[in-house]
Amino acid sequence: MPTTTTHTLDVPGAVLTYDIREPDRPGGHPPLFIFGSPMGASGFEQVAPHFDDRVVITYDPRMTERSHLKDGAGVTAELHGDDLHRVVEAVGLGPVDAFGSSGGAMVALPWAVDHPDDLRTLVAHEPPLGALLADAETVLKINADIVGTYQRRGFGPAMAKFIRMVTHSGPFPADYLEQPDPDPAQFGLPAEDDGARDDALLAYNMAMPPYTPDAAALKASGVRIVPAIGAEGAGTMARRGGEALAGLLGTEPVVFPGDHGGFAANEWAPDNDPAAFARKLRDVVDYKAMGEPAPADGSLAAAETELQRAQLAGDVAALDSLLHPDVVYVAPDGAEFGKAQDLESHSSGQLRLTRSERLQSTARQFGSTGVTRARLRMAGFAGGEPFEAEMYYTRTWLFQDGGWRVVQAQGASVPREP
Repeated sequence: MPTTTTHTLDVPGAVLTYDIREPDRPGGHPPLFIFGSPMGASGFEQVAPHFDDRVVITYDPRMTERSHLKDGAGVTAELHGDDLHRVVEAVGLGPVDAFGSSGGAMVALPWAVDHPDDLRTLVAHEPPLGALLADAETVLKINADIVGTYQRRGFGPAMAKFIRMVTHSGPFPADYLEQPDPDPAQFGLPAEDDGARDDALLAYNMAMPPYTPDAAALKASGVRIVPAIGAEGAGTMARRGGEALAGLLGTEPVVFPGDHGGFAANEWAPDNDPAAFARKLRDVVDYKAMGEPAPADGSLAAAETELQRAQLAGDVAALDSLLHPDVVYVAPDGAEFGKAQDLESHSSGQLRLTRSERLQSTARQFGSTGVTRARLRMAGFAGGEPFEAEMYYTRTWLFQDGGWRVVQAQGASVPREP
């Protein structure tokens, strides 16, 4: 049976509490960090035990459950993201796979941009990215109205408005706020104001400045970001947020069983199946059914070395064997291209390297998948124009047909020191 230990961590503006579940039978997988915002660790008690073959990390965000804010401290998406980084840094087992739910999915995006070395795969499940929606102006007004209602009238009236917002299907009409306020009693909420103004959702998360993700920065991070949505709840704002993130990244969202909180069954969603949800999450983070058992013999590092050699030599045949048919390259400017375009650039001479000096290189294997990172000093010609640059590459590999294949790669220029 997994052993759970609880830890506290002092971070700027808060003291965080996090849990580490150590498996009885380690399976060679990277740790899995599961979190929400403002939902704390207790919200994932039904799904976390299904991952008994790896370390599982959960935590309480900086104003939730066992964690607390220091006097005068604030809350922003970026601060939450920095907290995630500090937890992973404290655990010391990165890079990790991560599953962020709702607000957790949203605040994980700046984390991926600012600390990409912490992450292998980020599954962003239904992030409430109102700023990305076609009706963003109305969504932001509704959000502000709920926050204002909480400050004026307290928890019940504000939460009633929140429930009405998150259960609304489809874009919000421009006159949405003109309708009568919902009755808190219809949701079993108190109408009386108890005077408290410290609710994690209504006083903090919803009062954060709107967060708009940067597509180019996310793509350049090198993190495998998987937008996800629930099978239930079509048209709801959070589900539309997951769809909008997928559109921003030029991909399709992965559909998970259940609704917005499909990882937990409760009185409001008794049909949610945490076991089925865990199976889907396992498939996504482990690339299940895509790869095959891979030898832990240094062949991944050798494949990275061979790729660098083939790129320098313009060896198209070798590159062809090292690239997965569905490989996606993301250039430093955020542009995406596939295998055919890459091979054509080498065979035509449009891209010709004259130098590729390896300054740093790492390779980490997780079963049939692997991640390599390389810092290279490069020179050559691109489109007939000479170039010289220091580059940082992150590649995700899959062991298939007896060899390693690149399935995703991203490059970023290393800024020149002044």
